[in-house]
Amino acid sequence: MTPELATLGLMKTPRCSLPDVSEAEVTMGRRKRSLTPQNKWNKRHLSWRVRTFPKDSALLGRDTVRALMYYALKVWSDIAPLNFHEVAGNDADIQIDFTKADHDDGYPFDGPGGTVAHAFFPGERFTAGDTHFDDDEAWTFRSAGEGQWETLPFLFSDLWPKTLLQVNSPTKIP
Repeated sequence: MTPELATLGLMKTPRCSLPDVSEAEVTMGRRKRSLTPQNKWNKRHLSWRVRTFPKDSALLGRDTVRALMYYALKVWSDIAPLNFHEVAGNDADIQIDFTKADHDDGYPFDGPGGTVAHAFFPGERFTAGDTHFDDDEAWTFRSAGEGQWETLPFLFSDLWPKTLLQVNSPTKIP
């Protein structure tokens, strides 16, 4: 497969359900691709926590999920001026959840095959920096088949680039 065909195939895969503009930009009546300062991390050391894990998944256990998140964030910290550390409490900058349907953030999931995940920009909102995976999807690691999603590549390709790289840095996406 040529790189062009691979790129076209990736462009046709489902995206996260959130717009590429922030809530603040929409309420101010502007829709632009650049970000306002309120949507950038105001610190370089960020904490993370997996708050809820996939249910009914024999393919992705708790330790595997935590390890995948650790390694995904390590890739980002290697190329961006950010450091990540896992915490056990509720005060994490990035809360990671596997959840279904309406989960009280204004962006309900739609079941298997539709929206698969979304992440929120940094800011003041209660979901700022959070990442939600649709638990109705079949999340896997090294074994994706028909209708399944490889967790680690998904974090790099669509979900975290627009939220983690909101720093003043000429960083390239891995």
